Amino acid sequence: MTREAKKKIIKKILNAVFLIAVIGLTSWGLLKDQDLAKIGRELLEIRPVYLAAGAFIVVLFVCCESVIMKILLRAANVDAPLRHCIPISFIGFFYSLVTPSATGGQPMQIYYMRRHGIRVGTASAVLMIITIEYKTVLILLGFFLMIFCRGLIQSLDPSVQVLFTVGFILNVVFVAALAALVFMPRFAHRLVRRIFRMLSKIRMLHLTEARLQRVEESMDLYHDAVGLIRGHIPAITGTQVLTILQRLLLFSLTYVVYIALELRGAHLLPVIGRQAVVSIGSDMLPTPGGLGFSEYIYMCNFEPVFGSELMTTVSLTVSRGFSYYFLVIISGIVTFYAHTSLMVKARRRKRKEHTEKNQMNHSDNLP
Repeated sequence: MTREAKKKIIKKILNAVFLIAVIGLTSWGLLKDQDLAKIGRELLEIRPVYLAAGAFIVVLFVCCESVIMKILLRAANVDAPLRHCIPISFIGFFYSLVTPSATGGQPMQIYYMRRHGIRVGTASAVLMIITIEYKTVLILLGFFLMIFCRGLIQSLDPSVQVLFTVGFILNVVFVAALAALVFMPRFAHRLVRRIFRMLSKIRMLHLTEARLQRVEESMDLYHDAVGLIRGHIPAITGTQVLTILQRLLLFSLTYVVYIALELRGAHLLPVIGRQAVVSIGSDMLPTPGGLGFSEYIYMCNFEPVFGSELMTTVSLTVSRGFSYYFLVIISGIVTFYAHTSLMVKARRRKRKEHTEKNQMNHSDNLP
């Protein structure tokens, strides 16, 4: 086993240990002072139809990204079938949810897109635009809350206000940086070259002329893809609207949980606004899926809606169970299936090439 392979295995083990530790600490902090028997009884009383609705919302949320991906790829002159885009979306969510700051999602999506014949530059451009649109929704919701829902923001716990403000600023900075890469291609080209040379100087990367040439070729493809997509304003507009609906769909999951617990009095839009606060406050923080921070903000934010700490904990268990744990499980299954399928196809291709080579050698040896 090579040193690089060992480093990858160690990194995966450390990520797994970190994830388990965060989940354990979060669960302990959430449940240590709670009556588990009462929580269990409340959970058992939820009707299966609401559980099915929650699962449907999460799956539809992921599939919306697949449609967005397909539309943007078509704008970049790549005809990718939806049956390929859907697994790639699930793969992206899986690695985003299990790696700190969601850093593992897009690299794995690019890897699988390459396997389906999509060039790295095109894949990078499409995924970057998806990310910009995804984060832009949070920024728009943040502006809306600060302008039209000042009472809600002012009623938040001071620590939650700080997290909300920091999360909003980080999202604005992040989107501005990505937008610069999309709309200032020459700047992006120079920046990537400088980053690679800096990594080479501090011995974090062995930079050869061949590797630098491959990077520049990928950047050229990226710029070409961005140029094509930017020329399709209807595609950008349509996918941005679809992204807004996608986000609102996921935020409505909390309201479905509210109804499932047979509570009445709260309305859909205020619940969506409070869920937006949770997402903005935890989206950019360095834990997998915002674990820990998301639960803390939710408990502080939703107790006035659910009426008691017990019911808020029950709602969090169900809501977070679908939006994080169920999504990790279902996307993990899809990722395992996709990886296994690629391995099987690779083995078949090798066997076929080996058979063809043997047949050619046999024919050459015939008199």
